Amino acid sequence: MVPNITLKVHPQLTSDSVIEDAVRTVFETGKPHFVNHPMMVGDHGEAYAAVSCYNSLKIGGGSHTLVRLNLKEAALRCAGGVEEFCATTLPEYAELTAELIEARIRSLVEEQQFFEHSWLVEEGLISLDRFSAMFGVFGLAECVGTLLEHEGIQARYGHDEAANAAAYRIIERVAQIVAERPLPYCDGGAGRAYLHSQSGIDLDQDVTAGTRIPVGDEPSMREHISVCAPHHRHFASGVSDIVHVDETAVRNPQAMVDIIRGAFEVGMRDFTFNLDSNEFIRITGYLVRKSDLVDIDTRGARHGSDYLAAGAEANFHLTQRAVKRVGSAELGARPAVID
Repeated sequence: MVPNITLKVHPQLTSDSVIEDAVRTVFETGKPHFVNHPMMVGDHGEAYAAVSCYNSLKIGGGSHTLVRLNLKEAALRCAGGVEEFCATTLPEYAELTAELIEARIRSLVEEQQFFEHSWLVEEGLISLDRFSAMFGVFGLAECVGTLLEHEGIQARYGHDEAANAAAYRIIERVAQIVAERPLPYCDGGAGRAYLHSQSGIDLDQDVTAGTRIPVGDEPSMREHISVCAPHHRHFASGVSDIVHVDETAVRNPQAMVDIIRGAFEVGMRDFTFNLDSNEFIRITGYLVRKSDLVDIDTRGARHGSDYLAAGAEANFHLTQRAVKRVGSAELGARPAVID
């Protein structure tokens, strides 16, 4: 595996040369992620850390638990469209999720008394008042598709305005519900859970991670960023959208620097990209070599994590993300210049 690392990017304080060095590192190793530092400071203050690449919490704190709401499954339990889902079905299942989060928190703090016995507390490394919980969501793409079908609308999230508008409405409603639901021992999040765009696990079948556009159906770079960016402000504890770029980026790393800066300018919290020809595959918060997954069923694995990665690849087809060029020609050919 390749260790996790994330570069905090400030629009004024982080130089192009530093970002370019990180971009060149991605070309070689698939790391780091890039995080919008001012946005993170706005949610957590200066003392925060991005761990497992894009999961962000207060230093000295953490998350009591992460519970995930499968938006696809919730939509399948709704007979109506987007507005009915947001008015009735979503609040019901969000409350069930919150109840499970609360039960886990009370078990950890009150019954197990973790914070009274842990050496981490004794050494001053963590403090209960900096903890919160993570309210995860995934399956947004399938949720949108199901609800719009109920309305007689054929539209694809990431491509059609109707689907994108529905996605924004659903996530805004989730964010509202989470912000209004108090939870015990969550002072780190002002008494509320942090909303989290959950990247998926190998057990997920036929469902897209977090708020991402389905693998292989991603639009061009500019459209991809434009569609996903509006979600990012809601996810204080992490949201990740991954783009694949082709070899043209290696010859012009400054283009990737400009793309990262532009993505943060339009509101992305985290920017993650892979080079399509790179040997590594990104599996949530870690990387594995493509060669380590070849014939894994017959010859076994070098690392325990390879088995998890093989399951993720089989379910999510992570190597089949749409590959993007990083040239302006995608927006239209340049006019001819005659000397």
